[in-house]
Amino acid sequence: MKKNVEDKINSKFEDHKHYKLNFKWIITLFTVILILSFVYVKFIQDLTYRNIYNNITELSEQTATQLNQVIISQERFVETIVSSIESDLFDSIDEIFRRYRGDLDNYHFTRLAILDENGNGLTSDGYPVEDYEGIEDFFDINTIQLSDSRPSTVSNNTNVNVYSKTFTFKGKKMVLFATILTDHYNEILLRRLFNGEGGTYLINNDGEVLIDSFGVITEDNVSLYDFIKENHNITDNRDLENIETMKQDIKNKKVRNI
Repeated sequence: MKKNVEDKINSKFEDHKHYKLNFKWIITLFTVILILSFVYVKFIQDLTYRNIYNNITELSEQTATQLNQVIISQERFVETIVSSIESDLFDSIDEIFRRYRGDLDNYHFTRLAILDENGNGLTSDGYPVEDYEGIEDFFDINTIQLSDSRPSTVSNNTNVNVYSKTFTFKGKKMVLFATILTDHYNEILLRRLFNGEGGTYLINNDGEVLIDSFGVITEDNVSLYDFIKENHNITDNRDLENIETMKQDIKNKKVRNI
């Protein structure tokens, strides 16, 4: 009788010991699964971020290459016009316009304009220009310049970018303007990502926005860095430092890899 009682007690003890052992294994297994799940989720997040970053980088490079090719082609066209003028191939402004008017569409230009140092002149489609504001600024630069997006002086509700180049014609200093609709560049830059939430800004080396494919920046000489801080109400020191790093990287033409 006594032996039977001891056997039962020992059996219950063994069962309890086995239960405790199983419970420990379950806790251990659960902990391992939890850790692996966290690692897996973190890995997926990092992989997703890296894929998105790589896709954006590749798309940006393709867009930049295409836009650069377009701008180079347009600059060469402007240079060709100026070179032909300075080679004494024409006797009048009208003759210049007649020669190149038919080529404008090939380079997506809407019109040419030739102005003197007083800001007076004519466009290739017959619009007179008088007292063009800031004309003196163009005669201080000898290279071809591309302006930021600005309202057209001859077409209402239209924004344009303007190539400019000074030259000498019949002993007089003049400037050639070649106008292109900003929408033409937007068509190149309008590569949407993230369900239409993504877009492109074209800025100069100082961070001033030249073209905005979102169409939200309409003022002249807007700094992209200031716009980001104000538009997103950024005040955190770390975010401000990241923006400053981006500013310096762009200015120094530095590319960071992740």
